[in-house]
Amino acid sequence: AAAAVPGGPGGGSAPPALELGDVLEAQTRCLLLLDDRASAARTALARSDGQRLAVLRSIGDEVARLESLRSALRDRRRSAEAEAGEAADLLLGQVAHLPALREVSDTMLTALVAGGTITADTRCAIAC
Repeated sequence: AAAAVPGGPGGGSAPPALELGDVLEAQTRCLLLLDDRASAARTALARSDGQRLAVLRSIGDEVARLESLRSALRDRRRSAEAEAGEAADLLLGQVAHLPALREVSDTMLTALVAGGTITADTRCAIAC
């Protein structure tokens, strides 16, 4: 004997028919769930984008700070070079006067020896 298939020939009860309202309700729940997941994904992406933007801003700030330091160091170097150049010019100017100063010194020492203020040995000790 053939077994009875529900809803088929041979008897038995038919499966309950899904009502259109139940189907729509199930679809609505699925759509709401998908919308929640999509919203959570958008929030995560926005947070991730926000974090990336914050990191990029931080990097940009650091680059600006380093460029400012580099500019300040460049200015200091130029200033130091200018001061060194001025000091070298002054020193060269002093060195340029050395022969004249030596001549004046020799003349004064000779006059002191001639006047009897110092001896020739003292003059030699001073001049050498």
